[in-house]
Formats: sequence, C-alpha cells, structure tokens
Amino acid sequence: PPVPVTQKALRIESTPPGAKIFIDEAETDWKTPYEIENLSPQAHKIGLNLDGYRFWEQTVTLKKGEKKELQAKLEINYGGLSVRTIPEGATVMLNNVEVGKTPWINDRLLPEALFSIKLMLDGYEEVIKEAKIFSGRQTVINASLKKKALAPPP
Repeated sequence: PPVPVTQKALRIESTPPGAKIFIDEAETDWKTPYEIENLSPQAHKIGLNLDGYRFWEQTVTLKKGEKKELQAKLEINYGGLSVRTIPEGATVMLNNVEVGKTPWINDRLLPEALFSIKLMLDGYEEVIKEAKIFSGRQTVINASLKKKALAPPP
C-alpha cells in the first residue's frame, strides 16, 4: 500500500535563525527554520524567542489542507546606559571615546557589551567604572565626584 503523505501545515523561518518556537503559548523543542506537520485548522498564536532579541509573535489562521509560511525578522533587544554625576556636567568617556556630558543616556546599546566609563570634570578627581549592558534593561551608573585636593602653597 502507498505510504500516506504527511501534511506540512506551517513553515516558520526567522532572521537570524535558531529561535525557539512557541505554539499557542506552549514552548516546543523546535527551532527555526522548522516545518510543523499536522497543525489543526484554526487560529494559532506563534511565538519566537532568541536570546538578545525581542520576543516575536503573530497569530496565523490555517484552513484544512492549507500550508502557510511565516518569515519573522527578529529585532535586537537593545539595552541602555544612564550615567549621572554630582555635580552634573562631567565629560563621559566610553572605552576612551568622548560621548557627552552628564547626565547622559543611551538606550540603543548592544546587549552583552562591556564598557569602561571614565568621568572627568575640572577641579574633581577622575572616576573610572565598568558597566555591562543587558537586553531590555537600563544599566545605571551614579557617581559623586570628589574635589581635587589643593596643592599646598610653596
């Protein structure tokens, strides 16, 4: 007898590939790209999760015997960095590049980046800190600058 052909119901691809697939809010062991067989003909909520990227979801409605394809372009889940000093107005150097004065905020930094932060203000001691950027979160650096000691008169 002929072997029955399995119905391919939904092909899911993502850029970048390797995203974990969720169907109707349930986690699967599948990763993109993947063809799901025998998915019931109805509306299904499809979710994709990949570290460092925003969770992606879309509802797809399948009709009996229909095959659909989903192409998901995943967006980087940027992190942020906020640098404040007392007093304000200190020069902010990230990895030895001047980026501005305090208070300083950037909310489009790549996750997992590590920064060396140098804070400089005339008449105050330099402050050096490190910060790691995390997906979807703001890293906060606060520093109270200390006045430089005055040199004793000769």
